Amino acid sequence: MNKNVVIHFGPGKTGSSALQAWCNSNTETLAQHGIYYPAHAVDANGVSSGNVDAIAKRDAKGNRTLDEKKLNTLLAEFDHSDAQTLLLSSEFFFPMLRDIHAQLPDAAYIGYIRDPLELHESDYNQRVKLHSYFLPFHAPVGSFPVVDALARVMNDCKGIDLRLRPYGKGLFIGGSIIADLLSVLLSCKEKFELETAQCSKVVNSSYDYATREFKRLLNYFPIEHLEVNIHRLLQKRPLEGSFVSVVPEKTQETANEAHVKRLEIFIKNRRMQSLLPLLDALKQRTVKSYKNQDAGEHDLLQVASWLTQEDKALFEDIAQIVDAHRHYYLDNPAFWACFPEQDKPNTRKWWKREQVVVTETVAEASICTQSIATFKQRAKVAANVHPPHILASMGEFAMFNGHISFAEQLLSDALARNPKQILALRLINEVRSKVRGSANASD
Repeated sequence: MNKNVVIHFGPGKTGSSALQAWCNSNTETLAQHGIYYPAHAVDANGVSSGNVDAIAKRDAKGNRTLDEKKLNTLLAEFDHSDAQTLLLSSEFFFPMLRDIHAQLPDAAYIGYIRDPLELHESDYNQRVKLHSYFLPFHAPVGSFPVVDALARVMNDCKGIDLRLRPYGKGLFIGGSIIADLLSVLLSCKEKFELETAQCSKVVNSSYDYATREFKRLLNYFPIEHLEVNIHRLLQKRPLEGSFVSVVPEKTQETANEAHVKRLEIFIKNRRMQSLLPLLDALKQRTVKSYKNQDAGEHDLLQVASWLTQEDKALFEDIAQIVDAHRHYYLDNPAFWACFPEQDKPNTRKWWKREQVVVTETVAEASICTQSIATFKQRAKVAANVHPPHILASMGEFAMFNGHISFAEQLLSDALARNPKQILALRLINEVRSKVRGSANASD
């Protein structure tokens, strides 16, 4: 087949949604310039999985794997077309690069590299928006995982035509990721000036600080069936004060220094001069103002008020869920102000209104500090493992062995010592629900 195949593999949080939405809406325009882009589904927010389903299937565990039959069918279809270039795009191609390269060794593989600090925070924002994530930000911000992963791919796939592009404002040829990609595909990008004039529309934008914190705290509750509707509404909320970071300023500086060094080595060893503009941008990076994840009542109430105005029925559904789970632990109690308790009269007079039983936190004495020190010594626990983590780990052990009340005591004590202890936060409400369920069953 004397034609070209181009695989755009993302990676995640590098504008793939905007690129795919544009390509999917302009398949005829692309075809006029000799590019075949298979159409795919796009949701109401313009987000999709791209072309992954055109060449992949799901295994027994639900993971996507390359489907050679699908791939060969697509290649045959492309071969019989008038197009000279087959363009496929999906973030899901990233973990499949080795398998795809084995079948398409002559293809060009295009990916975008983004400022790692921005990438970490954008990924966190995405998990809060649509994946029910409720824990405070916690990530190894000094790492550069995309570059490290691509270095391993290059080691495993000898001769791979890997074309890496810098991602970021001011780094795209033509001013947008669409124009930038087309500049790689075409020898004369000027042909696409008219087509790319309107390609700057933002798809899958991040929430601002207050909106994200409201949604994060809301994710503590079982709102999975409402999450898509909540997200679609919050996505429309105007951004306010978005130039802040949940990473402390000194940590930003230290992490960025590590990123610069890692990228310098990668560019030198892998001859990736195309990433020099990103390296320069990292060297001139501006530190964002730090804002802890303890949004006040004012910020959270503004989001709640906006939600009420936009969709009162949806907010009332949310309020009912929150009201049914007032025994939950939240790492920011200010959230409760958005949902004040209300004594609603029962309009159905013909039955007796029963009082709701709510189980309070276990009111036992906190774990003795000396006993923790003794445990550390006897179990030879490392000195840098602090009491809150020990208590949380013991609470996890107690929970999985059926000692639910003791698990709540341990986890509650861990959170009293560190209100943002990650393991305790992950488990506490599951344990409290079990304790409450046991209490209700015994009544």
